[in-house]
Parts: sequence; C-alpha cells; structure tokens
Amino acid sequence: MIDAYFRHSPKAMAVQMPLPFSEPKWNSPRPTRRIDRLMRAVRSAAIKKIERIQYATKIVAPQWFRDAKKAAADLAKSVKDACLVLLFN
Repeated sequence: MIDAYFRHSPKAMAVQMPLPFSEPKWNSPRPTRRIDRLMRAVRSAAIKKIERIQYATKIVAPQWFRDAKKAAADLAKSVKDACLVLLFN
C-alpha cells in the first residue's frame, strides 16, 4: 500500500518522510549568551507546563452489567442444552 501511494504521489510522500531524529532542543548544554539562556529558561518553563503522558485507565464494567451478561450466558447455555439433537442416518 505504501508502494502504491509512493508511485501515485511521490511529492506528498516526500513531504511526509523527514522525521525529527535530532536531539531535543531543551536537552542541549547550558548556553553562554544571555539571550540564549533566557530562551532556554522560557522553553524549559513551557515544557514543564505541558502535561506528561496520561495512560488510559482501565474501564471497569458496572456490576449490574456483569450480572446481566452472566444471566444472558446462562440463559443461552440452558436453551442450547434444551434443544433436541436430531440425528439423520
């Protein structure tokens, strides 16, 4: 599929290809110029304000839903057991 897309529109694919593999700007050594130190301080403050990764919490089904699901499974099992088995020779 990627091959077909690349053949169809190589310019669009070329725009998507470059990835930022360089080191993060905030992970650089301490700058020596005053303006660079100020910029680094502002950048660090902005990064600290950004929320960190929030992992999804597992959603637990309510007890009434689990009870209803179990009752439905029990009903299905009882109906299946009650069905006649017809053997044809």
